[in-house]
Amino acid sequence: MGLADITAAICASAATGGKLPATATSAARFLRPIRGMATAVATPLHVGRSTVTVQVDITDDGRRAQADQQAGLAGAGSSARNTR
Repeated sequence: MGLADITAAICASAATGGKLPATATSAARFLRPIRGMATAVATPLHVGRSTVTVQVDITDDGRRAQADQQAGLAGAGSSARNTR
């Protein structure tokens, strides 16, 4: 789960111009044991004013799904939005 957490944080930071996030929620599913090298791919699902939701998929050497995680990160909202 550490790999997924770090990957989600890097994705959220990149999606918001470098803001540093904190994990607010996290839900992981472990599908099978990983054998060999693990690869994590993060996709931002939502970038809001104060939160970012990220989907992380972890695969093994054979590109088979091993685990996935959806995380909500706070304090990393979009820097592109105007606030009043």
